[in-house]
Amino acid sequence: DTYIPGATNPWQMPIVVVTAGSAYVVVDGHKRVRCLRRLQRDTVAAVIWEMPEPEALIFRQQLQTDATDSALEQGWLLHTLHEDHGLALDALARRFDHSVSWVSRRLSLVRTLPDPIQQHVHDGQIVAHAAMKYFVPLARANAADCLRLVEAIVPHRLTTRQIGRLYEAYVSGPAATRELVLTDP
Repeated sequence: DTYIPGATNPWQMPIVVVTAGSAYVVVDGHKRVRCLRRLQRDTVAAVIWEMPEPEALIFRQQLQTDATDSALEQGWLLHTLHEDHGLALDALARRFDHSVSWVSRRLSLVRTLPDPIQQHVHDGQIVAHAAMKYFVPLARANAADCLRLVEAIVPHRLTTRQIGRLYEAYVSGPAATRELVLTDP
């Protein structure tokens, strides 16, 4: 292992878990777990929070001071709390100190983007900001073309700016241009 002065190795920072029956559910530390799997490590230090999973998820979100989550990432959290744990939209709005409209808009992002695109965002192959700015509107207008475009660009690891240029070419171009963008970005 390489030591970098002042840096914390991911396996030195404990993840946060809650208990769900006889299993543990990761509340904070998903990226560290993925990193450790890539490093072929099978153990990690963990801190157990003694609270129900929904409360732990909300508490973790409230502890984050950098607020770097994108609207899509917020949507995933709200979707989990609403769909998996049954929290009502107005209750979520109160807990996150936002309006019901704010909650609904973020949930619509998750509901609009097809699952394969969300998986690419989750895996880090597509930046969440690009997905929100370009793929959500395209998915609303033409979900099939949105999927085709994402599958065509994922291998290229494009920046948000590059994705924006392709999106503009698709939206403003004639049918031949749209097909070219979809088949050979």
